[in-house]
Amino acid sequence: MKALLRKIRLTLGKLILDKKIPGEPLPTNPKIIVLQQDGKIGDYIISSFIFRELKKYNPLTQVDVICSPKNENLFKTNHFIDHFFVLDKKVPCAYTKMGEKLAKKNYDVLINLPVQLRNRDLWLTRLIKAKNNIGYQKQNYKIFNLDIPGGQLHFSQIYADSIKKCGVMNINSEYDIPDNSQQKEEIRNFIKDNQLENHIAINFFGAAGSRKFTEKNIRKFIERFKVLNKKVLLLTYPEMTPLLKDIVVDFPNAFIYENTQDIFDTVELLRYANVVISPDTSIIHIASGLNKKIIGFYKLEDKENFIHWHPNSKNETHILSFIESVNEISADDIQLEWITH
Repeated sequence: MKALLRKIRLTLGKLILDKKIPGEPLPTNPKIIVLQQDGKIGDYIISSFIFRELKKYNPLTQVDVICSPKNENLFKTNHFIDHFFVLDKKVPCAYTKMGEKLAKKNYDVLINLPVQLRNRDLWLTRLIKAKNNIGYQKQNYKIFNLDIPGGQLHFSQIYADSIKKCGVMNINSEYDIPDNSQQKEEIRNFIKDNQLENHIAINFFGAAGSRKFTEKNIRKFIERFKVLNKKVLLLTYPEMTPLLKDIVVDFPNAFIYENTQDIFDTVELLRYANVVISPDTSIIHIASGLNKKIIGFYKLEDKENFIHWHPNSKNETHILSFIESVNEISADDIQLEWITH
């Protein structure tokens, strides 16, 4: 029923909001706005190269972004971005206010690439009134005069194709991994003091409940690596640190950097890892950008999600699948040779 109601809402929204734009040739120094207001860290990592490549192709291109409070810290530290605008969905009429504000800036190109376009995002696209709108698989939308076709593409390729539409050639799609931890020296000392060079880094928590391991299974994973005489670093964030602190007390092979505050600290810890294990794609994409060996957990039936967001890594990658919950995966499913060479 929910799926049906969502489909009806989207159909009505498209009928009301989807208005044709003629499109215009790009000027020599275009003004481009990229919509990333969903706040997903993984989406930022995968798209990070486009800001660099746009500026490399033409330093006079204006590159702006709409982000959310959740990923604002990533965009504000990216020196390839000229302006970022924070859209807080909790603010009344946030989309309307943002759209009306940005309409005054006369953008030449708007890049908006979600697979499923929500009505509020369509409304925002319309309000900004860019001269050209780039979408993904939006050939049935009139408001997107530039479309990226194809349903079997990794999202890094989709982003690359979006800036090709802006005339950018010879694109290097290697991710720009942020390097902004305020605790580099402290983390370096933590790694050295605990002899954690080339450790196994494990993240046990994804955004959805189906991607969060239970305490019981976390302990089983650590025990498995203890038997293999492997040290493991448990990746954390402030809400999960108390739980993980209680767990590592019982395992001499398990460690936690208790002062982890943000994604920048996690990135710094991952630089020292040999193998990265995670059900969360943001950690997987960071590990891909750092060229680490990866063991990723993906939902079996969500094939489209895997196509778009699988590890895009040059290093060794292994995928374990689950049906309903990541807790279906056993520590014994991880093969010894995956972590020993």
